[in-house]
Amino acid sequence: MKARDIKKYLNTFTRPSNVTPGQWSKIKSWAYAAHAGAVKGLHWNYDIEVICPEQLEMLKDKEGRFIIPVRNLRVVANKEMEGYFKTLLNQSVTLIENGMYDEADAYLSECELFVDFAKPVSEKRSMMFRLAAAEKRSENSGDSNVRELRTHRPKLYELRSHARAV
Repeated sequence: MKARDIKKYLNTFTRPSNVTPGQWSKIKSWAYAAHAGAVKGLHWNYDIEVICPEQLEMLKDKEGRFIIPVRNLRVVANKEMEGYFKTLLNQSVTLIENGMYDEADAYLSECELFVDFAKPVSEKRSMMFRLAAAEKRSENSGDSNVRELRTHRPKLYELRSHARAV
């Protein structure tokens, strides 16, 4: 990706209302540096404070993978990021309910950036692994364990209501 392509990509994002023009300019310059470094294959060793969901999206490539190590991202606790966390968590629950465990794991991995809310994420991940194991057992042994899988499903809704309460 060339410099003009990076700038064009970053200009597709609109400034959220909770971010000042000065902050937005700084966010875009850090995202540009991250993309330029990723193109050149440079190692990223700076910490970035993430103050809005758009900033997180700026730090991803077109396939949705982070271009810098996730350990260098520090999420600031504010209303917008809390709302984004809840959205990610609810999307992961929906994917788990539909048996799309790999996609749900990607959402849960992004949720782990939100250190303040780590408990619901670990609960969802362990629930996802229990469901996947139950489905695998039901595939291997016929229909006898399908009822066991269905008895675990109501816990999804309990966990979803717990996530909304966070």
